[in-house]
Amino acid sequence: MGYRNYLYKILKKDVKKIRNMTLEELTEKYGDKEEGYVSMLDVLEHKSKCIFEYGKLYWDDTIERIHATGDKLFIKEEVDDLFSDYDVYLVGKKALEETINIYKDKIVKMYEYLKSNENLTNEQIIEKYEEHLQEYRVWWTRLNAINLNENTDCICDSWLYEHQIFELVRLYKTIDFKEYDLLFLGW
Repeated sequence: MGYRNYLYKILKKDVKKIRNMTLEELTEKYGDKEEGYVSMLDVLEHKSKCIFEYGKLYWDDTIERIHATGDKLFIKEEVDDLFSDYDVYLVGKKALEETINIYKDKIVKMYEYLKSNENLTNEQIIEKYEEHLQEYRVWWTRLNAINLNENTDCICDSWLYEHQIFELVRLYKTIDFKEYDLLFLGW
């Protein structure tokens, strides 16, 4: 698995085309024929669009939970082995549902942490709240908590779970899952 994880939107008809391709076919269509090399990013560039960045996920069970909603993208073992660093899974609406549930749980845990004041002095409690408020203020004043760019559908550029969850719900409600599949991968 890669350093950061992403969700890509891809037409179902394109999944059918690439899923059973051999390494030679993928190289011929998307790679460098002379060098005999193809990159997963070359395939994605031609067939899909990145719609969500999870960031780094190696410290919890998010990857496993999302993988459980789908299957490996490539049927051919040699192709799957070649792209094993990307760990590409074909997922769909269930992956978005699972992500929304994961983020909701993280948000609740964050508020439970803020609420828990056992064994803390008043000074420590105030410091904990001030750190939280300062972090949130930064997102609203400098880090683009909202995205008003008319050239994108994205409503939020924040990495805070409380903000990202609304982007996930927007995707859940607007993607035509009869026409599109989702790919979950890392790089």
